[in-house]
Amino acid sequence: MVLFVIEVKTRAVQVAGIRIAPDGAWMLQIARNLLDPEDGFLRRASYLIHDRDPLYTEAWTALLESGGVKCVPTPAATPTRSAS
Repeated sequence: MVLFVIEVKTRAVQVAGIRIAPDGAWMLQIARNLLDPEDGFLRRASYLIHDRDPLYTEAWTALLESGGVKCVPTPAATPTRSAS
């Protein structure tokens, strides 16, 4: 798994981490890294849009929200785009 974040405004991308078998503890460390007050990619972010992967736990959400970042999961059923 490659976890990356994109800042929509600047289109900047940062690879937050790479791991074969990610787990909740790894995700929490990634969240702490992203919120780092010196160089965390999300230190000035207001929102984080993410999919509904079970790795985004309540603890992950609570940690990000304690840092001022609101987690916004994508809709459960996203319509598919038809090919032209």
